Amino acid sequence: MPLHTILSEHLENRDYSESTLEALDDYPKLKSHFHQSLLKKIDNETYHPMLRLLDRDVTRYLNLFENNWELIPGEKRQQLLGSAFESTLSEIVLILQLEKQGLDFDVDVNLHKYPSGDLTDKDVDIVVDGNYIEIRTPQTWRNLEVANCAIGLPNRAYDQISDKFKSDYAGSIELTQEPVFIALDLTESEIQPEEVISSFYGSLKGQLLYDKESGEVVDKRTIRDPEDSLQGWRLLDDHLNGVVWYTSRLKPADDSLEHLEVDGDVVPNPHHHDEGNRDFCLALSQSLFDT
Repeated sequence: MPLHTILSEHLENRDYSESTLEALDDYPKLKSHFHQSLLKKIDNETYHPMLRLLDRDVTRYLNLFENNWELIPGEKRQQLLGSAFESTLSEIVLILQLEKQGLDFDVDVNLHKYPSGDLTDKDVDIVVDGNYIEIRTPQTWRNLEVANCAIGLPNRAYDQISDKFKSDYAGSIELTQEPVFIALDLTESEIQPEEVISSFYGSLKGQLLYDKESGEVVDKRTIRDPEDSLQGWRLLDDHLNGVVWYTSRLKPADDSLEHLEVDGDVVPNPHHHDEGNRDFCLALSQSLFDT
C-alpha cells in the first residue's frame, strides 16, 4: 500500500497513546528524532502522520527512513516534525533518487527578488547540477474521492503547474538567470503523465478529413489542441524550462535504498526561449531517471 494512502487513513482513528511510541524502539535514529515531539502530540491530543505509521507498524517505510537517515538532509528531517510531513516525503523520495544516481544537489536554496537581488521569503526545494526544482504533491481530486458514479476528469496538471510557477518563481531573479523546473509527485494523484504533456502541447483530439466532393472520410489522425495548453503567459512560456513528473514505490519486503523505485521523466516546455531547451531537458531526464 502506498505511503500517502496509509497516512490518509488517519481520519478513521486519531486515538493514540504512549504505547504507540513503543514501535520506535526498533528504529533508534527515528526514535532520537521523533520521540519527544510525538509524545507532546499525544499529551496535547493532536495528530501527526508519523503516529499513523507507527500505529500501523509499516515496517518497510520505517526501515527505509531508518536505514537511509544520514542521506536525508537536516532541513528535511526537521520539516518531518511539522505540518509539512507529507509534502516533505515527496522531497525526500526525490532526494534519495538523486543520491542513488550519484548527483550533487542542495536543498532549500533561497530565491532573490528581481531586479534588486534582495533575498525573498521563498526558497526552492532542490537545486541539482544548477537546475532549480520546486516540488508539488497533488493528491487525488476531492470530487473523485467522493464520487459514487462516473465523472469526467479535468486536467488538473495545468493548474498545478501554473499555480506553483506563480507562487514560487514569478518575481525572482533565478527565473531569468537559471534553469527552473516544477516537479509533480504523481504517486497519490489521479493526474497522469499524459496530462503533464498536454499542459504544454495541448490535449489529444481526433481529427477527420473529408473529401469535399463526396463527403466521405478520407483520413483520420490524432492532433493536439494548443488552446488547451499553458501557452500565452509569456513569463512562463519564456522561462519555465519544463516539468519533472515522478512516481515512487517500494518493492515488497525490501527496505534498502536500491529498492525504492522512482519512475519519471522531464517534459520540456516547447515555448522556452532557448532553442536547445528540449535537448537540455532530455539530458536532465537521463540524469535523474536513466530514461
